[in-house]
Amino acid sequence: MSCSAAAAQVRGPSPVGQSDSAAAGTDIGNAGQLTGTGTGSLADGSDDWWVVYPKTPGETVSVTVHDTTPASAPCGELHASLDSANGSAGSLQSGVLSGGTSEDLSASQGGSDRYYVEVTPDYSACTPAGGEPVTYTLALDAGGGGSAPSLAQGSIAPGASIGPAWPPLQGATSYNGTIGTATGDSWFILYKKPDSTLGTIRVENTTVAGSTSCTLFYAALYGSTGTANTLASADVSDNAATTFSVPANEPSDPQGRYYLEIVNNGTFCSSALGETYSIEPGPAAEWNNPARAPVQGMPAGPSQKAAGGPLAGDVTYDGSLGQAASQDWVFFHVNGSAPVTVQVEDVTNSSYSCQNIDVLDSATGSTTNLSDDAASTTVISQAGTFYLEFTVAGGCTPSAPLAANVILTPASGVRGPALTVAQTTLPAATAGKAYSATIGVTGGTSPYAFTAESALPTGLSLNPKTGVISGTPTTADTYRFMVKITDSATPTANSVTDQFTITVSPAG
Repeated sequence: MSCSAAAAQVRGPSPVGQSDSAAAGTDIGNAGQLTGTGTGSLADGSDDWWVVYPKTPGETVSVTVHDTTPASAPCGELHASLDSANGSAGSLQSGVLSGGTSEDLSASQGGSDRYYVEVTPDYSACTPAGGEPVTYTLALDAGGGGSAPSLAQGSIAPGASIGPAWPPLQGATSYNGTIGTATGDSWFILYKKPDSTLGTIRVENTTVAGSTSCTLFYAALYGSTGTANTLASADVSDNAATTFSVPANEPSDPQGRYYLEIVNNGTFCSSALGETYSIEPGPAAEWNNPARAPVQGMPAGPSQKAAGGPLAGDVTYDGSLGQAASQDWVFFHVNGSAPVTVQVEDVTNSSYSCQNIDVLDSATGSTTNLSDDAASTTVISQAGTFYLEFTVAGGCTPSAPLAANVILTPASGVRGPALTVAQTTLPAATAGKAYSATIGVTGGTSPYAFTAESALPTGLSLNPKTGVISGTPTTADTYRFMVKITDSATPTANSVTDQFTITVSPAG
């Protein structure tokens, strides 16, 4: 920690060359704003950080650094660096000074809205006796006078994977976070407007050196398919930053969906945690904030013949895939409507031993393999009936059910179910006792026909005309089974296939 004041006191710009009472910061995250001159005192192992905001992004910044340590001091060497907006990851010019000497630092980087000056003792030649500090002064000669970006303070909590990465980040906002576990991911979702202007995401490592055993994290920008499409990535150490350019248009997703992941770098420090970061999306006008599609369980079917659904648009269907399961869904793309984007996400926890899902896309006839935190995106233009089928990939045996999400957008292009099931969890039963429950249905044209697409609990049967399930169950367990319901509409009947659950308790 610096011997100068620990907290940065950021003031408005003053004329270049005037005195400046702001104190240096201890890291890039709390750098003191240099608008005139500054002073500091450094002990062994510390460094001071200053930030300069130019009036015009990218203009040349010039700073004179003077090592005011007495020339007679045994170790008065000073290392000074003029860095870009990426801090220590973007050093533009640097120099080593001995006591009583000065160094002029001058550089520019196109489009940069800030520069940093880092000052630290240089003990490569010797170690000071008695902890004698190294002192310095700074003079901003040219390139300052601007103001810090005006950013709102965001409070979005990160998701643990691609699925719960919500709500979307917004422009002209600063988001602060902490990597809370050694293997925990911080996932964020963004929606870039479909225009010709690039967006940017600046990720800054604000971890204070010494506050945790590892100060390095990994940041990556993905397209709409998550880890299946890495657009840019970087290891970011403390006092460093990286800026990702976001393409003007997301080729595979008309919504312009992107993901940002920040995670502990397990290659170098697998057991560390506590790294802190900030995220700045820009510019403000380039980011959308769509309403989140409501979440509901997937009405999965065991085959295309008994496919669950039909799925509606603008609904997030979530469900799990068992070890030997095959699950199917049907949906209808309406003739003359806009293209529909089908987004399938594998949101399986990465700690599972098997994390891959195969997705059969009937629109193309191809199979896509998804790993955890990956997705596939298909844009369907032609009208018709389509199916999605999930299976466990490659004969892998998962240690727990795999999890997936399906989202179809926009809703206007998808014909949702004309029939609505009132309740998929039916009243509980008791082994050895008579049971009766009715499947409730609304919508469409009555009367309805009911067909069991998978086995009911032993001892129970389904009335195909009334939807009444009755009989005497024999074995206690929780049972899940598929029922297809068809109405009497002509010339084309409507149908919906859903999964129902009955829990049978042991005999009293």
